[in-house]
Amino acid sequence: MITAILGFPESDIERLKARSSAWVLPFSGALSEEPEVWVAEQVVEFQAYIQEWIDEKRADPGDGVVSSLTIARYGDERPLTDPEIISIIDHLYIGGNETTTFALTSALWILLREPGLYEQVLDDRSLVEPFVEEALRLESPTQGLYRRDARDTELAGVALPAGSMVHIRYAAANRDPAMFPHPDRVDLQRTNTRRHMAFSLGEHHCPGEGLSRLDQRMALTSVLDRLAGLRLADSNDFAHEPGFVLRALTRLDIEWDQPSPALG
Repeated sequence: MITAILGFPESDIERLKARSSAWVLPFSGALSEEPEVWVAEQVVEFQAYIQEWIDEKRADPGDGVVSSLTIARYGDERPLTDPEIISIIDHLYIGGNETTTFALTSALWILLREPGLYEQVLDDRSLVEPFVEEALRLESPTQGLYRRDARDTELAGVALPAGSMVHIRYAAANRDPAMFPHPDRVDLQRTNTRRHMAFSLGEHHCPGEGLSRLDQRMALTSVLDRLAGLRLADSNDFAHEPGFVLRALTRLDIEWDQPSPALG
C-alpha cells in the first residue's frame, strides 16, 4: 500500500523491500564490515532511486506524494530541496513498510498466545479494531526515540544537564498503570486504548498512523477470514531482534487447518 501511495511501481517492490530492511538493520546493533557495506550500498541506491523520481516529477508533475513534495514550499518561503524530499520519502517508505510488518507480526503473536483471545476476536470481528490498538500499546514496533535535553532539568531525582541525550521510552508510557489499569493485560473494553504512544504525539506524531491502523485491521481480518484454526507452531522460540529502539520478532511460525475450497 505504501508503495502505491508513493507512486512507485509494484514491479519494484522486491528491491524496495530489501532496501527498507537494510535501513533498519543497524538498529539491531553494531554490524561487521560485510553487512555494514551492504547496508550502505542499499541506502545509497534507495536515495538515488528516489532522486530519479524527483527529477521525473519536477519535469512532469502529476498525482502522488512525490509530485506534491516537488511543488510544496517550506513556510510559504521556499521550495523543498531534493535532500529534504529524499529524507521525507525515505522515512515514509520505511515507516509504512518495516514498522507495520513488525506490528502485524506482534499482533498475531499476542492474538494466539493469550488464552481464548483468538476465539473471542474470531467470533466478533468488531473487536479487531480495539485489538489492534491493544497490540500496538503492548508491542509498539518503535519503542522510543532519542532526543537532546534543551535545558537543565531533573526527572525522577536524576539531574539532566542541557544537551544530555535521553531516550523517550514510549513502551514504558504504554504500560503506565496510571493511564492503563492492569497494563500487561489485553483489555478489548478499554475506553482509552488509543491513547497509547505507538505513533508518538505532537509535532513528531507519525503521519502514517491512519494508514498503519487500516493496514493492520484489513490484514488481520483477512487472516481470520481465510485461515481456520490458527495456532502458534512448536518451532517458535519467540526471539526478538536485538536493539533498543525497535521491537520485532525475528520470525513467527504459524500453523492453520486446511482452508475450504471456497476460500482458496
